[in-house]
Amino acid sequence: MGEVTSAAIHVRSRDRVALIDALGAVFGAEGLEPRPSARDDPEPPQGGVRLLVLPSSGPWTAVLPERPALAQRIASDLALAAKAPLVTLRLIDDAFAFAYEAYGPGGDLLDAYHSCPDAEKGYGEADASDEELERTRGQAEKLSALGVEGDLGELASVLKDARIERLADHDVGSSRFVDAEEPCRLFREQLGLSEQADEGFDALWELGLEKGDEDSLRYLVYAP
Repeated sequence: MGEVTSAAIHVRSRDRVALIDALGAVFGAEGLEPRPSARDDPEPPQGGVRLLVLPSSGPWTAVLPERPALAQRIASDLALAAKAPLVTLRLIDDAFAFAYEAYGPGGDLLDAYHSCPDAEKGYGEADASDEELERTRGQAEKLSALGVEGDLGELASVLKDARIERLADHDVGSSRFVDAEEPCRLFREQLGLSEQADEGFDALWELGLEKGDEDSLRYLVYAP
């Protein structure tokens, strides 16, 4: 248990140019600069990061970092730099569990949810604390601040049904969800998030789409 297998940042904006500028500002503050020539390298430059910016889907534009942990690390700073709300979405252990965090345009955390907080703990780590359990139950109504127009009442029910409070005490027959794949799909559907992000960084990176095409992926590399 404990491996985040995929993660995406969904920004409530269709302005990819402004979003890429915001990413540049976030990584620039860390001493990293754009490295266009490194796009075709099999590995990122030492100390660097690689990301994909997907074509906009409805009001959202998705950013896929090569390393899933990066999504959580930069989410607040990116919301502030882009002046746009966003939601991170990640799958743990090949969809055994899923989690999201929603941020306002000022970088403030609006809501957080985890379908099984214990699932993200590594071997030998303590189970989720009571505070973490409380903090990650999710309050779907708060997603209205993102401009979400879906049925938040139905979404709240989905999140509740998918929740595994304590992994050690979990009864497989106690939930209508075998794993997190279906509730995660319902979450994306209610928010109108891009399905293309589910293909994952590696598969999309290898597509090799032309950078100049408005409908293509944007390949970004930042390094010292």
